[in-house]
Amino acid sequence: MKDYLTVGIADDDIYWSSIIFNYLQKNKRYQVLFTSNNGYDLIKQSITHNPQLLIIDSHMPLLCGIEAAIGLKPQLPETKIICLSMIYQQNISNQLFDNGIEGYAIKDFDLVGLNDAIESVLSGKQYYKNNSSPEEEIKRIKQHVDEIKSYHLTPSHIETMRLISIGLTSKSMSEFLNEDVRTTESRVNKLKSIFGVENVQQLMFKAAILGLIHPSNK
Repeated sequence: MKDYLTVGIADDDIYWSSIIFNYLQKNKRYQVLFTSNNGYDLIKQSITHNPQLLIIDSHMPLLCGIEAAIGLKPQLPETKIICLSMIYQQNISNQLFDNGIEGYAIKDFDLVGLNDAIESVLSGKQYYKNNSSPEEEIKRIKQHVDEIKSYHLTPSHIETMRLISIGLTSKSMSEFLNEDVRTTESRVNKLKSIFGVENVQQLMFKAAILGLIHPSNK
């Protein structure tokens, strides 16, 4: 008997896909079998691998996640399916609910909604709700802002992370910013020290979680 849960991830945004992938992979409870970036590939991979859980972006190219999820459910009735969206929409929630989809959650950088949705669907419950009440959301946002402030980032720190996220190297950044490459490299190293990470990939992951860069930047 497997002591882990097999998962498939579908999202056309490489950052969101990597955020979810890394979040699950850090927990030995999950084994990610595949990632897809469009609805057609999602259907093909899902039928091939038959995962126990699917986490699907509601809007993707070629075939949107909602349509793919609804099409897959009769073929994989035992697979739990969670759809993710940037904005909660009641009509989508109703459509998914009517077609047997177990979960619908909002994308958030701290993955609270996804975690709640996973726990609910695995316990046999359906998850169709916004992440929190307005008061709870305001509190969460304040805590999030306070965390960002605690790093004491300067505008040049944030600009450096933005430039890294669109693929610039230290050399190309230094040319863009009209500064010595050693100054740029020093600032990148300072950022890694601030966030306690070892490399640029980990720095981008942390910056995306905090919302300092948008996942689609890269």
